[in-house]
Amino acid sequence: MGTPFPITCGSPLAPIDGVPRSSLILAGTALVVAALYFARAILLPVALATVLAFVLSPIVGLLRRWGLGRVPAALLVVLLLFSVLGATTWILASQVMTVLSDVPGYADTIKTKVAALRRMGKGTTLDRARGALNEVVNEMEKDAQPPPAGRAPLPVVVKPSPAPLSGRLPVLLEPLATAGLVLLLVIFMLLERQELRNRFLRILGAGRLTLTTRALDEASARISRFLGTQLAINGTLGVIFGLGLLALGVPYPFLWGALLALARFVPFAGVWAAVVPPTLLSLAVFDSWMRPALVVGFFVMLELIVAVIVEPMLLSQRAGVSKVAMVGALAFWTWLWGPAGLILAMPLTVCLIVLTRHVPELEFIAVLLSDGPALPPRLVFYQRLLAKDQDEAAEIVEEQLKAASPERVWDEVVIPALAQARRDQARGAIGAEEARFVITATREIIEELAPPPSSESVGAEARPVSVLGCPVGDPAAEIALVLLRQLLNPAVVNLDIAPAALLPSEIVEHVERAQPSVICLALPAPGGIARTRYLLKRIRACCPQAKILVGRWGGVEDSTEQRRLLAEAGADGVATPLAEARDQLLALVPIMSPSEPPASVATGLQTRVA
Repeated sequence: MGTPFPITCGSPLAPIDGVPRSSLILAGTALVVAALYFARAILLPVALATVLAFVLSPIVGLLRRWGLGRVPAALLVVLLLFSVLGATTWILASQVMTVLSDVPGYADTIKTKVAALRRMGKGTTLDRARGALNEVVNEMEKDAQPPPAGRAPLPVVVKPSPAPLSGRLPVLLEPLATAGLVLLLVIFMLLERQELRNRFLRILGAGRLTLTTRALDEASARISRFLGTQLAINGTLGVIFGLGLLALGVPYPFLWGALLALARFVPFAGVWAAVVPPTLLSLAVFDSWMRPALVVGFFVMLELIVAVIVEPMLLSQRAGVSKVAMVGALAFWTWLWGPAGLILAMPLTVCLIVLTRHVPELEFIAVLLSDGPALPPRLVFYQRLLAKDQDEAAEIVEEQLKAASPERVWDEVVIPALAQARRDQARGAIGAEEARFVITATREIIEELAPPPSSESVGAEARPVSVLGCPVGDPAAEIALVLLRQLLNPAVVNLDIAPAALLPSEIVEHVERAQPSVICLALPAPGGIARTRYLLKRIRACCPQAKILVGRWGGVEDSTEQRRLLAEAGADGVATPLAEARDQLLALVPIMSPSEPPASVATGLQTRVA
């Protein structure tokens, strides 16, 4: 056996000494676009064949699982596909020729409608303006005409001779040659699918084997789902449009339905071009204007339903392309490859998004084109607060509350935004005024949008337990305690929140006067561990019997070491998310009634501090 070829695992976008990575990406992009433009005669059939191979591969795999060989399965699928396409093209062409041959029979109706339009325009302001303009033009032509000087010479008209058939033959053969090349490429791609995949993996290197496999699987699944969904939508719309035309009495209704189904594969332009022929035919066939108006109205109603409701729910989500990127991709690929690029724009854009999603250097392209959220809700919420757009920030929280529970929204959106504001203020990125606005606006939003407290009955003999909440350090801690209070049943726990402006010594005095049985210290991230440990030791000294819970909210770092330090200082529990704080607080609350504890408390008793 020979020595195997070495397989390199280097990054294809590794920087060159002295050349910035951004310059390499820009130069590579320009080179790729130039190659796509100047080599379109070769790349266009390859792209068409690749998309068809993606779509047909699952069908070939299904036939192979049924016992058919690889070669017969591929040939059978390709033969059926091109037979259906050829038969459909022939039927549509014959139907169009029949329609064109029937058009002269509708000449009287067309003349009647044209005369009616002229009569409608007489006497109107537009007609008077047109007459005045004609008079001005006639006067100008009189001044511009030279005086007659005898008999004018007869004009000489040169008629070009018709081009010979040999000159038109390349134009006629070019589409046939492209179709034949696509046919051969599809056959060989289906036959050598595994070999082509392995060679592609070999080019990218064994170090990217997992990444490339996922990218190929994702691209194949997305393109197949997108084209399958589009085919189902277009076919259903064509059938409904044909039935509607049949009910209105328009000749050849299913021809126009099939034309609409096929034309919708050409985005934007195709759908409006497909409605023109049946509208013109209805104008020629029917004496009244009602039927053509009904045809246009029926089409507009169907298109609005599909474009506004059906496609946004199914098509864009399956493709993974945003609507703005979809329009830009259509313009880009049409500029590169003409009408064929318009048809291939969506599959090619899907492949581009999948590729850039798995290549870190090109991730910005996936961010620009994909339909996924560019920023998590917590950052969008915080950004709108920085922009002092409280209304939109409230809309973000309201939308999140519709899809998730309050404790999840508080933990994943509101509290991280407060923690980010605290971090930005600590490093000088925002000023004290901006931080105050974030705190004030957040408190107003949660007080406005918070769900009503639970009204679950806990028994007549039970009475709520008073818990003292002490913010440590800043107003963000006070807001965290307000959020925690919203998650508690007031019939079980009455959380009394101390002012946020208290100094550590004042907090200790406040606790010593109140002598609560349960204390909750709110400690927002980052920082504050040393101050909280000092408070814990002082509170433990003056209230040795009290149960103390520390809520460490908004942190992104590992809290294992912090939990240990706080527990050594006297904390009975340390909670990171609000839901955990609620459960631990219920576990620390003593039952003040001899009756059985309520269900909410019993659930909380199962959670203990490790």
